[in-house]
Amino acid sequence: MALFDARGIDHVGIRYRDLPRAVAWFRDVLGLPIEHEARTMAVAALRAAGVPLRPVGPNLGFEDPEGTVFHFMSARVG
Repeated sequence: MALFDARGIDHVGIRYRDLPRAVAWFRDVLGLPIEHEARTMAVAALRAAGVPLRPVGPNLGFEDPEGTVFHFMSARVG
C-alpha cells in the first residue's frame, strides 16, 4: 500500500557537467517537456528577491517563513 497518492512529479534536481546537453536529451530523446529553466544561479536569484542569506556551515543558506533552513553546497570538481 502506498504512503500517499502520487499524481505526478513536481520537480527533480540533478547535477550535470553539461546542462544544455542533458536538457536536450531529456527533451528531444525522452520527449519530456521543459516547463521551467532558470538562467541565473539560485543564490543570485535569492539575493535579487531580497531573501537574506546566512552562513550554514561552509555554505550559504536561508530560512523559509516557517523557519526551515535550506542551504546550497558548491559543486565538487573532479
